[in-house]
Amino acid sequence: MKKLKVAWLSPLSLYRFRQQLNIDEKKFFNLHPATWVTVMLEEMEKREDIELHIITTASNKVIDKNQTFTVNGITYHIIKRGLPFIKKGWPYYFRFDTMTNYWWRTRKMSSILKRIKPDVVTAFGTENEFSLPLFKLKVPSIILIQGLIGSHQLKTRFLQKQALLEALALNKVKHFMNGKSIFIENFVKRYNPEAEFCNLDFPISNYAFSFESARQRTTDIVFASGISRAKGIFDLIEALVIIKKQLPGIKLRILGKNAEPDYSELLVKISSMELTDNVEMAGFLPDHADFINAMSTSRVFVLPSYFDTGSRTLAEAMALGLPSVIYNIDGASEMIKDGVTGLLVEPGDIDSLATSIIALLSDEEKMSQVGSHAKKFAFDNYYAPEMVNELIKYYNYMLKTSK
Repeated sequence: MKKLKVAWLSPLSLYRFRQQLNIDEKKFFNLHPATWVTVMLEEMEKREDIELHIITTASNKVIDKNQTFTVNGITYHIIKRGLPFIKKGWPYYFRFDTMTNYWWRTRKMSSILKRIKPDVVTAFGTENEFSLPLFKLKVPSIILIQGLIGSHQLKTRFLQKQALLEALALNKVKHFMNGKSIFIENFVKRYNPEAEFCNLDFPISNYAFSFESARQRTTDIVFASGISRAKGIFDLIEALVIIKKQLPGIKLRILGKNAEPDYSELLVKISSMELTDNVEMAGFLPDHADFINAMSTSRVFVLPSYFDTGSRTLAEAMALGLPSVIYNIDGASEMIKDGVTGLLVEPGDIDSLATSIIALLSDEEKMSQVGSHAKKFAFDNYYAPEMVNELIKYYNYMLKTSK
């Protein structure tokens, strides 16, 4: 039987290959884990009908040269990124790679695609370098949308540039996986009325489903995301001041990668508001099982993000049976049914954010009920084996309709 040859242009954590590639574990500090890709890979490794190639980039702090290797039947093509000659990335105030539309990396990815000649190509994300090689391809291609920069309420020069790249991707590619989101579908159709959609969502780790709802919770609140203003961590700290007046012993655990200058400013804010004893900076955990374990011992998950069309961390919190409080933005209301699988708060409403958190923490029965509904929703929508099977069916549909 001829195998379907598939190429994924995607972010990827090399953490699982650290021993094989002889990479010091410390080098993974603060690098995005892209867990949804790893979860999908674990399912793809079980397939005998697919020849999968992963094309990704890695910091020059992690690898010192481009690499290609095969593990469990999947071939990985790793492109080194960062400043030439020195082991540093482009600084946040001078993103030359973004200014040039990721020219060098796009050229390298296109070269690899030309060599392997895939039947189908998948890009993860609209706003980064992974979607750019699709523009000139003559094989069926699909973009798996992780988030939409164009819907972002907090604009920076870097985000504005990414939004331009995103608009190009939305305009030039025909197929998109939209996470069952009507919000995403409507947004894409503004740029591309002829777009077609694969109504699947990114899966989450099966490990998250293994925890019992009765597990002992030792921390009141967990925030798990990048440490940046866009993710609402400063709003949560302001809400914590209000919560502390009613619940003096309140404990917040912050999990996630640090983003400067926001991280340093956050530490100053926590100290100035006399919250040092109430906040645990747990940092970034490269082993995803450790990350899920750290979330699982909390009572409430809070993510007041200004930018998320479908947070995987929120999905994992739901799978753990945690009630959630999030901002009502983008596709959030398609993941959370207010009062049933979590609580929705209008963006920037600090008082309501605090009130909603207090309401859950003060009502054990409500927390248990909401957490139970959230867990069921997560299983019905984010279970990895089913999602991968359906994605492969969509690949075959793309091939059939492209002829």
